[in-house]
Amino acid sequence: MKKEFQPTDLKHKSSDFIFLMEKNRQKLSCVYSLAKRFPEWGEYTSIFSENDPDLLEMLGKFSNYRWKNYSQSQSFSAVFKVRVISELNISSAQNAYGITPKTLEQCWKYFDEKYSTEILKYTFTEAPLDHIFCLYAWYGSTFYYWGGSLRETDMQVAFKALQRASEYLDISYGILLAKPYIDQKNDLHISRTKAGKAGGIAKSETSRLIQSKLMKLIPELKPVEGWKSKEAAVDDLLIPLWEYVQTLNIPKQDLQRKFKSFNEDFDALRNTILKVWSLKNIDLKLAFEDAVTRKRTQKVVR
Repeated sequence: MKKEFQPTDLKHKSSDFIFLMEKNRQKLSCVYSLAKRFPEWGEYTSIFSENDPDLLEMLGKFSNYRWKNYSQSQSFSAVFKVRVISELNISSAQNAYGITPKTLEQCWKYFDEKYSTEILKYTFTEAPLDHIFCLYAWYGSTFYYWGGSLRETDMQVAFKALQRASEYLDISYGILLAKPYIDQKNDLHISRTKAGKAGGIAKSETSRLIQSKLMKLIPELKPVEGWKSKEAAVDDLLIPLWEYVQTLNIPKQDLQRKFKSFNEDFDALRNTILKVWSLKNIDLKLAFEDAVTRKRTQKVVR
């Protein structure tokens, strides 16, 4: 059977409570100081102040949840005034109005489960890092101030709230420490993605221009009798086509990177025309067929 909590236990736990409060206060201060280093997260620093309007509203919800079972009582207004004056005076109202530690325990379980679920939901949906930080910092700050207000009311619930606050503040601090590295990684990823897209577009556009030039060179350089084969046609077109590539004003570094095989060996360009462009580009395929004598001769024989 679980040992009933006795008021005398408060004396033994008082020093532990003070230690835990101070430990959380220091954590709150560290998180606040570190968060201020990131201007883009400056809007979140107000949640660490006990005078923050949103925090006071949240603490009010905690108290309202505790008292909701007594809202129909004739003495409710009097009890409510006691709560507003000071949370520390609630202990004197417990005996008079039947407020028991069980009520606080239910309140703690409700909000602890609610906050944990909210955090998991944001985490699993891969929410932005600042949203996740805000949740941990906000709930950590809320539990810290709420736990501190329960010292004279229910030490057990106060300890639970402060321990959860410590956990959430630790995670908040960890997020802040990791933020510069995460930002650097994300920036690098974005930079590489943009560079890859730009490089892909540039390469695709250059390839299109070269193929377009090849289409013009075929009728311009075609012999009167036509070429005997597609291979012979490509051999005659390679030099003027490469001269055109050099007029595209591609930086030397990019030229060597994107057209290294073209620059070192005409066979690479030759193979590209024969095995890729002349087969996949329908216009080029038809142009070569019309320019090759062998094709026309075979048609006549048939």
